Amino acid sequence: MMANILKMLHPFIPFFTESVWAKNDYKKVFKTNLILSQWPEYQPITKFNKNHDNINSLIEFISSIRSTKAELKITPKLYCDVFFMEKSSKLASLLKNNLTLAKQLGRINDISNSMISKKNTVQILSMNEKISLKFGENINLFSQKERISLKIDKLDKQMNSLKNKLNNKAYLKNAPKDIVQNDKKLLKELTVEDNKLRSIVSSIN
Repeated sequence: MMANILKMLHPFIPFFTESVWAKNDYKKVFKTNLILSQWPEYQPITKFNKNHDNINSLIEFISSIRSTKAELKITPKLYCDVFFMEKSSKLASLLKNNLTLAKQLGRINDISNSMISKKNTVQILSMNEKISLKFGENINLFSQKERISLKIDKLDKQMNSLKNKLNNKAYLKNAPKDIVQNDKKLLKELTVEDNKLRSIVSSIN
């Protein structure tokens, strides 16, 4: 509401806001000059929080598709079909409510709950749900399996090294707290990456 915006801006630009207040005849509506008007009351809007969560879920889903393409050396512009493995999928409902946006940003041809053929498909994890992506016949997913497996081996070594550090009581006692927190954060991020890559590799046949 314009009146509330003027109230909040008034302490910073009082002459301008009073002028706009007067030109819009807000004195007749609120029965007072701007300087004497009441400060806007704060009201929590639950709908905003829900929309905010939905937007973040869409961003995470689209990012999962893009990062999977990058891992498989697939051009970002290539379209794919999306199949949901779970019958009651919250993510599927969210995508169907934002179908045009999801298809455009995620480069998706079709979204479905049934899959006829598993050829040229790969499974990914998004919002703790397993989702299958199906690519065209000209994509050779199998050729990327060995390369990703080697990457998983490197991740495992890095994760084991971090786990050994974090299980070391002397390290936890003597190391700066911010360093320990960074190690824990990195281990969490590597675990997510490891699970994602394992899901990809295990679904390539």
